[in-house]
Amino acid sequence: MGPVDGGAAAERYDHYYEFDELRQQCFHVENYCKIFHHFNFTIRLKKPSSSEWTSILYLAEVKEILRRKIYFCCPLEPHENGDCYACKNQGMDDLKHPTIGAFDRGSPDSIPLHVRG
Repeated sequence: MGPVDGGAAAERYDHYYEFDELRQQCFHVENYCKIFHHFNFTIRLKKPSSSEWTSILYLAEVKEILRRKIYFCCPLEPHENGDCYACKNQGMDDLKHPTIGAFDRGSPDSIPLHVRG
């Protein structure tokens, strides 16, 4: 756990944070050039002057393109649940995604490699 200092706006951004819980994850291999992993996790935040913690849900994506890893991470609004064909096609309906953002959604007709016959 550690403080985050926003410099001139320290009163607004000064808080403690800690990793809370990994909620959901989905690994997707569509083809050699389309491999990614989605995670939902929560971070707990609190102001130093408070005893109350707040939990925020995030989506993180780790994508591998030509053996290079690319990372995407963003907080989600409480009722946000954007489309992701890759996760939905694997039955991961509880994994939440942003409604907009630069993450990979997979193809509507994609069938994960481990399901193909």
